[in-house]
Amino acid sequence: PLYPRQMRTRGPTQVLASAVAAYRSMSVARTDTLTFPFPVGTDGKMQQAYPLVSFCGKVGATPLPLTTHPSPDGAMGWIYWRPVSCCIPFSVVDNCFR
Repeated sequence: PLYPRQMRTRGPTQVLASAVAAYRSMSVARTDTLTFPFPVGTDGKMQQAYPLVSFCGKVGATPLPLTTHPSPDGAMGWIYWRPVSCCIPFSVVDNCFR
């Protein structure tokens, strides 16, 4: 709610601005354009994947990985992790053995 939905985001560092833009784009794709089928929320974690791989940080928590190494091509890559639990009913597995 603190960042406007624009084509760019300002931040104290290139890394922080790119993390906010990545999260915001997933949120817009999920709720507005309906092109991202996975839930997006603050219960997930983000990890910088390019240009350096960082630790996972909770969404909205600070500090995010604040690298001093700028991206050589101006691009940043992020991975969004979210908790998932999946259970398959025994009846589904039982049918496979009959």
